[in-house]
Amino acid sequence: MAVEARHSAFLRGARKQSPAPQPFDAPLGLNKVFTLAAPFIVSCPARNGELPLIAFPALKLVGSGSVRTGGSILLETEGGEVGFGECDYFAAWVGISGPVFVPVERVHGRFRVGVPKGFHGQSYVVITRKKGSIADEDVVAGPAVVEVEGVSGMD
Repeated sequence: MAVEARHSAFLRGARKQSPAPQPFDAPLGLNKVFTLAAPFIVSCPARNGELPLIAFPALKLVGSGSVRTGGSILLETEGGEVGFGECDYFAAWVGISGPVFVPVERVHGRFRVGVPKGFHGQSYVVITRKKGSIADEDVVAGPAVVEVEGVSGMD
């Protein structure tokens, strides 16, 4: 892993980004990691059987502008909000010290989400129906990988 970390730091530095914007990686559960990996899985041998995993609806950032702490972003799922109920949703930014929950504003089938303090570099956000929970039964979409500009987690 140390070699991979050096490679990542070199590539980030070459792109004029902070080589190591956060000292620790955010923990993600197995189904959330599978959701991120699922688009890259083309097939599995039939003899392996069904994977005991679920992939949540994909969540992605809308647009290509800068993402900064204190600002807001738009997120969307593939296929829009089809099947989402009329309850309140929250964005959970997953960090090493636990998730930070912010309210979600629904805008034309998309989710407007604030970017909380303390998130920089590659960050993960999921949409959940329950403030305070990123348990699989509460997550409705994501995680999305969002690159937040900044050089440290100090602001």
